[in-house]
Amino acid sequence: MKDVFLKAGLTALAAAAAGLLAALHIHTRATVGEPFTPLLAVAVALAAACTAFLFSLTVFARNHRLAQELEMLTHAHARLEAKTRTDHLTGLSNREHFYRMLKSSRRKSEIRSLLIIDADHFKKINDRHGHLVGDKALMKISQALCRAVRANDIVARIGGEEFGIILINADAHETLEVAERIRREVECIEFIASDGSKVPLTVSIGGAAEIGGQPASFLMREADFCLYQAKNRGRNRAVIQPLAQEKHPHDTRQGVAPGETKVLPDCRGTLPAARH
Repeated sequence: MKDVFLKAGLTALAAAAAGLLAALHIHTRATVGEPFTPLLAVAVALAAACTAFLFSLTVFARNHRLAQELEMLTHAHARLEAKTRTDHLTGLSNREHFYRMLKSSRRKSEIRSLLIIDADHFKKINDRHGHLVGDKALMKISQALCRAVRANDIVARIGGEEFGIILINADAHETLEVAERIRREVECIEFIASDGSKVPLTVSIGGAAEIGGQPASFLMREADFCLYQAKNRGRNRAVIQPLAQEKHPHDTRQGVAPGETKVLPDCRGTLPAARH
């Protein structure tokens, strides 16, 4: 702030000096009887203009620097805010941001569904191939999740090999469809480890659809319970509540438990198209 006051003081002194000189010159000419000529008027006007220019230049230069600094601070704040809500490995939302969004979606009175996804046998991948290969596998899985979800869904990494997805305005049947797309996308990943061996990747999915304005904690409990069921039933499958109490109306396949997607033998089928 000292330099601002210094420049303002110097500008004031310059303006005072210019005015004093103009007044002195006019007084001198009047004393000797010389008329006030147009040239003198121009000189006085130029003195005032130069003073105003210097003052304006100082103010505008300072404002320009302040605007640049404000823009830099705004960008830095945006980067910091993005960093605090982003998982450093996958680039997805992190656990804290995920739970904030889950709660805020309820406050906005939006119908929500929740998916909890866990990579199957992931500890074996880390133990056999190392954590670097495991990290690459997590990145492949996160990319598959992003391909399978809809444009407005929120995808996050909420644990080591655990992911969460908030589906806005999706009923239980649509939630099951999204879960199946995810399961198939991950199952179809061709992942090769550093030793050249092919590593199969699959996920188990538990989901819960809101049917009566339940709090976020209720959806988490239901989704966790469904994830537990999916793993107990053999993994590489999705179990969704409240469909666990009924049969999917469009599911005519045999051998599929209520609210559960069937594991297909390979990846030659066509994935249902994601809706955007």
